[in-house]
Amino acid sequence: MTFHHGVYLVTEPLADLGTIVAEAVAGGVDLVQVRDKTADTASLIDAVHDLRRHATVPIVVNDDLDAAVRADGIHVGVDDLPPSQARRVLGPRAIVGWSVNDPVQLDEVEEVAACDYVAVSPVWATRTKPDHQPPLGVDGVRAVARRTDRPVVAIGGIDAARAFEVVAAGADAVAVVTAITRAGDPRSAAADLVAAVREGREQR
Repeated sequence: MTFHHGVYLVTEPLADLGTIVAEAVAGGVDLVQVRDKTADTASLIDAVHDLRRHATVPIVVNDDLDAAVRADGIHVGVDDLPPSQARRVLGPRAIVGWSVNDPVQLDEVEEVAACDYVAVSPVWATRTKPDHQPPLGVDGVRAVARRTDRPVVAIGGIDAARAFEVVAAGADAVAVVTAITRAGDPRSAAADLVAAVREGREQR
């Protein structure tokens, strides 16, 4: 995969999701992750097919290997299937992302090697995932970035101001949900995040 150093949109179940995704991509979003823990595989596949009509960027699926076969890749957490297993099934061209909530998890060399990027999750508390692990904060982003040669994506409680902060600390991209999906203007919200990521990179 060609890693996109920018903004990733993680979806939530919304009636107007296709429109939101189209606006977000127009605003500069680089990748869309389809996430719906209540959906079955068939529904996730349908969502991927629908979003392809609205997005020209890669689409990955959260934690459903069968659905990911129909997408551009998968994103898994530490309690999901191992990245190495996903890589074996999806092949070398698929996108495989892995969320970690402790820098020590990066000692799992085989799993890190199977990833295209590592996500620090969560950086801050987030209402979209109420059962999340304790937030790692900016120091956690910095620790992960120093410990791996893989691109680092920051996720959890990210808005434009925080996007600047985490990228300046070493993240290569940010992933957001409500900062775009609940924005009055998803395109402008995405553009603001893209600008914040760019400015954060310039501060390194």
